[in-house]
Amino acid sequence: MAKIGMNEEGLSRFDLRFAAGLIFLTACWLLLYSDSLATLVGQWNNEDYSYCYLVPPLAAYLAYQNRGRLRALTGGTVLPGYLALIFAAVLFVAGRLGSLHTASFASVWFSIAGIVILAFGVRSLKALSFPLLVLAFAIPAPPFITHQLTFKLRLVSSSLAIDILHLLGHSAYREGNIIDLGFTQLQVVDACSGLRYVLSTFLVALVAGYLFNKKWWERVLLLIAAVPVSIFVNSLRIVAVALLMQYVSPKFGEEGFYHDFSGWLIFFFSIGIVLLLSAVLRKVAGGSSETPETDAKGEDGSGSRIGGIVRPTAWYHLIIAGGIFLALLLVQGGLITAANLPERKNFQDFPLQIGEWRGKRSYLDQSIINSLHTDDYVTGSYYNERTGNALHLLVPFYAFQFEGRAAHAPTSCLLGSGWELKEKQMVPPDPASGRMFSVGQMVLNKNGERILSNFWFQQRGRVITSEYLNKWFLFLDGLTRRRTDGALVRVEMVMQPGQSLTEAQAVLDGFTVPLMTVLREYIPD
Repeated sequence: MAKIGMNEEGLSRFDLRFAAGLIFLTACWLLLYSDSLATLVGQWNNEDYSYCYLVPPLAAYLAYQNRGRLRALTGGTVLPGYLALIFAAVLFVAGRLGSLHTASFASVWFSIAGIVILAFGVRSLKALSFPLLVLAFAIPAPPFITHQLTFKLRLVSSSLAIDILHLLGHSAYREGNIIDLGFTQLQVVDACSGLRYVLSTFLVALVAGYLFNKKWWERVLLLIAAVPVSIFVNSLRIVAVALLMQYVSPKFGEEGFYHDFSGWLIFFFSIGIVLLLSAVLRKVAGGSSETPETDAKGEDGSGSRIGGIVRPTAWYHLIIAGGIFLALLLVQGGLITAANLPERKNFQDFPLQIGEWRGKRSYLDQSIINSLHTDDYVTGSYYNERTGNALHLLVPFYAFQFEGRAAHAPTSCLLGSGWELKEKQMVPPDPASGRMFSVGQMVLNKNGERILSNFWFQQRGRVITSEYLNKWFLFLDGLTRRRTDGALVRVEMVMQPGQSLTEAQAVLDGFTVPLMTVLREYIPD
């Protein structure tokens, strides 16, 4: 007992130091990441990510199952832990200044991985790498990825549902994400895209393979099967809704109790299929359900007392880590609040005559303004009497952009209600028209009606079409210029019948070229 220095209360000096270090570290960690954690939990309230509430307890359970292996593998250098904390700090600042939630969420994950290494040593990753991998599933993907994925999944699920209905002898056809049943229409909205089933089913397949399937090929097959299984069962859900609408009541197509209940039913059905497939693969491979990873005892058969697992020097590493979090909190506070906006004109006096286009100002509902988090904006409709084209303009301006409050690409905003994205590309400058900057171009179609959309980020003297590049310059300018102001410019024009894309773009350039000259007074360089 003397070697661990027990005091009168039966606690070792090491245990007390570790407890003090852990309390200090936890307090600093929570102070730094409180906003990020609140935002993260808020995103879990989205139906697509509601399964994330189960991820931290699942990761903790898997770590507990590996406590015996952790005891046997404790030790090794802690240098990778400090490197992980440095990377977490970079991601945190990038997420805050670049307005990218995913970077901040990833920073949380890397900070936890770094703390694990500081407490147990780098060898502990052999025991805790899989629980940490599972914990990463608590991080939602960036919106500009999930929106596109959701849209594509809607179309895939809708198309497969149509095929199943045809096999059952029912007449139906699809227009984008709208399924026409003849007597009524069923709109496959984002909530029915199946994204939540794809992600959660993939996670279940990953954990099931880890716990029940020993051979690597079993686990790979299980992961590969998870995606088509989730898409197929989601299509079955759409088919069931269509049939209930036809034979029972059209109200089954509305969101409500049945919509939510059927979603949970499909979720458990997907899980059941994955677990059944896991059992079949295990039977084919001739293995048992016991794997070395689930052994709760170490090599010495001992339990999980913290003093036998945590490194004796862990307490001061935790103190240092807490100090790093505290310093980062002070640094990011100075960066986030250091706005340096040049003078600009207010959009209140924005002109209604731009080139050949004459416009009419309109105003957004307060709920939309709140969702955009914009400081100033202009929106309105413009008409060209010569060409007969009409367009809609929206320019939200941000005096200061940071995480959760920034301009974002309008791709997902334009999709839905039967509209299909036919083309999307970056259009280079066209000196012949006078447009000396690139624009993002999208063409949407619905029942033969076409919309040509141009958009770009106008940010601190730059015109950018890539959202990724825009995030980078937000981060860079926040550090070097102490500025993150800027705007998103959106122009959507209804194309005339028979008007080619080239002709329509030339007409739209006739608006965007003089628009750029006007905007320079409202969006400072």
